[in-house]
Amino acid sequence: MGDRTSVTLYFLASQKEKVDAILEDLGEEPQTQDVTAEDGQKLCAYYYDEVNYGTLEFLPELRAAGIAHESAWDSGGDFDEGDEYCRFTKEGGCLIKTVIESERSISIEIMMTMIHQPNALVDYIKARNEELNVLPWTNQAEYGPTYQAMQLISR
Repeated sequence: MGDRTSVTLYFLASQKEKVDAILEDLGEEPQTQDVTAEDGQKLCAYYYDEVNYGTLEFLPELRAAGIAHESAWDSGGDFDEGDEYCRFTKEGGCLIKTVIESERSISIEIMMTMIHQPNALVDYIKARNEELNVLPWTNQAEYGPTYQAMQLISR
């Protein structure tokens, strides 16, 4: 037994067949919905209930298949809600970023310590924005195969 919650998996609609093939092999049958990302990309959203600690165990398989994704979980008894992002770079790298919802805001207490140091305050805000910034969905279908090729080369 574990702490269970709901999780939504997002990925590019153009990669639905690849995702479904992976999930079929694993016996996963989620509820599905088509959605549009903020940048206008068409996405699929797969919903899962009763996920142990909000962790979808098959995410490494999606990454290995070059499928960019986002896993968004609700809070549980022992953890806060959050998101894990997997994005690929043009150079074939893979960026995994986990952001807990409570970490999204900027601390007013910290900013107040810099109130008379405008340059430091601006630098702090820019650094926090960079920590939370996630690569957009654009080009992820093209960058995923580059990631896969780089994995083969590095073996």
